[in-house]
Amino acid sequence: MDREKKVILLLFILVSSVFLLCAGGYFYAWDTETKYQVTKSIVDKGRFDVEPSEMMVHLKEGKDGLYYSKFPLGTTLLFVPFYAATKFAANTVGLDVDLVSKFVLSLINVFVSAFTVLVLYSFLRYLKFSTKAALLTVLTYAFATMAWVYSSFSRSEVVVALLFISAVYAAAKFKDTNKTSSLLLSGLFTGLIFLFKFESIIVFPAFILFLFLLSKPKQKDVKKFADLGLFLKNTALFSIAALPSFIMWVVYNFVKYGDMFETGYSSGEVTALINPVSISLIVGSLALVGALYFVLKNKKVSMQSLISDHFVKLVYLFFLAVILLFLSNPNFLNHFYVRILSVGRGIFFYSAPLLLFFFGINKFYKEKKEVSVLIISSLLIFLLFFIVSELTTHGWGSRYAFPIHILMMIPIASLFSQKNSRLMRNFIILVLILGVIVQVLGFTVDHIRAAHVQRNLYGNEDDKFIENIQYDPAASPILVHAKVLKALVFDKGIVNVNDKELHYKFDFWMVRLSDDFPKPLLAGISAILVLFALISAYFLKKEAKSL
Repeated sequence: MDREKKVILLLFILVSSVFLLCAGGYFYAWDTETKYQVTKSIVDKGRFDVEPSEMMVHLKEGKDGLYYSKFPLGTTLLFVPFYAATKFAANTVGLDVDLVSKFVLSLINVFVSAFTVLVLYSFLRYLKFSTKAALLTVLTYAFATMAWVYSSFSRSEVVVALLFISAVYAAAKFKDTNKTSSLLLSGLFTGLIFLFKFESIIVFPAFILFLFLLSKPKQKDVKKFADLGLFLKNTALFSIAALPSFIMWVVYNFVKYGDMFETGYSSGEVTALINPVSISLIVGSLALVGALYFVLKNKKVSMQSLISDHFVKLVYLFFLAVILLFLSNPNFLNHFYVRILSVGRGIFFYSAPLLLFFFGINKFYKEKKEVSVLIISSLLIFLLFFIVSELTTHGWGSRYAFPIHILMMIPIASLFSQKNSRLMRNFIILVLILGVIVQVLGFTVDHIRAAHVQRNLYGNEDDKFIENIQYDPAASPILVHAKVLKALVFDKGIVNVNDKELHYKFDFWMVRLSDDFPKPLLAGISAILVLFALISAYFLKKEAKSL
């Protein structure tokens, strides 16, 4: 085994050991429970419908009078082989199938997250970053952003992050090699994103823009808009690879509701896709780029050169348009504040190292223009959707923004690969420390149960609960988790809120199972995971130095 493969193996052991050690080992939300029930129905009955109950709040009556999940099929299909295997194993040894299956399925994203780290590392090495810069970047992603906490959650966003970085990686390979297989892989991964989270179709235009940049006309034909034949060919291949996921989605909808485009939702995420603000920004941006092209085409500047060479300037103009829209729409401005800047849900409070993106993107853009355009345009599209979408009541940070974390990490490798001033080094250390502290608060305390503190402080009404998370720093989940953690360490897990005693435990699977399984066994498993993490970290450092 060569040293590069050893680094990848050690990295996987380190990250998966730590993530597994810190996992909760259960479903945190009824979203996952609903998907689990669909999985059971598929395996046990060969059907998609599930039995309604008070807890199954994400169901909708279908055309046949039965009840179906509103969620896309991706996570359910991912669950199916694991559920079938654990069902067989549990029945063989005489254990409760639901107990074993839910425990195993709750840990899938531990390994999905660890594999995502490997893909990011491989991509950074492919982009010619040093082993040191690549490792610093992926370890920052793993342990100083929400990736650590979300590895415990069975949320579809975790798989979307893996598919997202895989699609961008394959697209970058296609640019360099012009291999059809890389283009097809990029389209396949993009289509699968749609299957796991259907509103992620919004990223499709970013990949089409990327393919447009690769269709630059020859120098003698620079006045041409593009090499349309090449562009249409590449777009068709990309779309064909993504098409099976879309077909599966519409067929699933038709089976459930008798309508190919009926998702089961009627507001929130779906309406965000056709929000008039988003549409006006897209139309305005296209008009701006088109106007600049027709002004410059007589100077032998192709449309592709205009975009790739002046993309940062175009982004500045885009943000100027966004700011003007914000000022004309106070509600939109309020959404921006809550999701980006508030202590309750702001992405930079929950993943402080993302701030480093702004210090690394300029250097990365100069070296990798087309890939930078793909990354930045994806970020802008996700940002717009994220801002106009509904705020969820529960979660750790900005759940809808989680898939873009992985993209924002790529330019940070440029920052880690250069010699920085003492001030910048201190700033990097500060945001890394803050990032790790916030994630430790996130995975030691169950965020759903910690919300009980907030609800007892401010009442149980959802509107009041959300309002205080948004605007009252004292109601920030970060501070509430810190309060609960203090109680766990010093007050036996008892939190007093308005004369109510709330009892908590550390949110680790070995703590949760300590009442039903021998404590020495659980302690032994934990010790093995700690040992794996320490040994892999030691040898990883050793191998990295020798490369």
